[in-house]
Amino acid sequence: MIQGVLFDAVGTLIKMQPKISETIYESLQEYNVTQEEFSRSCMKAREFYYTLYEKNFSFGNFREFWSAFIQIILKDLGIKKNLGEKIYDRIMEKTTFLRYPETLEVLDTLSKNYILGVISNWDLESNIADIFEELKLKKYFSVIVASKDVKILKPNPKIFLEALRKINLAPYQCFYVGDDPYEDFYGAKNVGLIPILIDRKEKYGELDCPKIKTLKDIYPYLEKNKFL
Repeated sequence: MIQGVLFDAVGTLIKMQPKISETIYESLQEYNVTQEEFSRSCMKAREFYYTLYEKNFSFGNFREFWSAFIQIILKDLGIKKNLGEKIYDRIMEKTTFLRYPETLEVLDTLSKNYILGVISNWDLESNIADIFEELKLKKYFSVIVASKDVKILKPNPKIFLEALRKINLAPYQCFYVGDDPYEDFYGAKNVGLIPILIDRKEKYGELDCPKIKTLKDIYPYLEKNKFL
C-alpha cells in the first residue's frame, strides 16, 4: 500500500525565474552567441556536471562550482575571458523561486493521506528549506533531503535511501515524482521507488515510462494505488 509520495524540487514543485541557463545566455549576448551554439556548449558542460559538482562540493563552494561550470561553456564557445564569477553573481542577484500553479493545492490534498518528502539536487547557496518556507510549502513535508546537505547527488541510490530512512518507509511504499529522466525517473526506479516522470512541456514523448503533465495528474495513480 502506498504510504508516501516523494518529489524532486525545481522543475517539479517549484521553478526558477529566470533559469540559470537563461541568465548565462543573456550575459553572453555581446559575444554574438547564437542559441544553438549556446545549447550545444551547455550540453557539453553538462557532461562534466557531476564530476565538477562533487569536486567543488567537497568544501561546499557553490561560487567556485558555478564559476567553473560557466567557464567550461565559455571555453567551448571560444570566449577566453574569465567571466564565471561575474555571471554567477548575476545569477544570484536575478534568481527567484515560484510555485507551479497547482503545487499548493496538490500538496494540501496529498498531505491528508500520505507522508510527503523532497529529494533535490540543490546546487545553490540558498537553503532549500528556507525557500520552501517562503513559498508556504515546508509545512507539508516530513523530510527534505538536499544534495548540498548530504553531499550526494541523484541518481546515487544513497540520497533516495536517506530520505526513506528518515520517514521509515520502504521504496515500494512510495511514489517518486521528478522531471529529469536520468536523475529522477531512473534514479528512483533503481532504488525500488515507484517513479513517475513529470513532463510539463512534453519533451520526453519518446520515453516509454509513466508520465504526467501536471502534479494533479498523479491523482489517478494514487486512487488506484497502482504499481507501475
